[in-house]
Amino acid sequence: MCDMIDVDHLTFAYRGQPPVFDGFSWRVARGEAWAVIGPSGCGKTTLLYLLAGLRRPTGGAIRVGGQPVTRPRPETGLILQDHGLLPWATVWQNAMLGLDGAPVLRP
Repeated sequence: MCDMIDVDHLTFAYRGQPPVFDGFSWRVARGEAWAVIGPSGCGKTTLLYLLAGLRRPTGGAIRVGGQPVTRPRPETGLILQDHGLLPWATVWQNAMLGLDGAPVLRP
């Protein structure tokens, strides 16, 4: 059985900036639950963008379910903490925003 998420020697830097990741490796097995925590600017959101295929690493590889992540994955949903949420909606309503046919919520 393959790992659910396999990050192998990941390297990533924003243009003109020092690397956010430099040789980072991480594996998440099926059934495991992880939390990624750290101060603002340490790379948490960048890691999520890379896992979702919204950004491309400059080195290394990312595999989800054994398949390399080379482009945005339609199977992956991403809800960011603040700017992507509707403050008047419930957690469930915010989660439903990414699903086809979900109703538009208004304050």
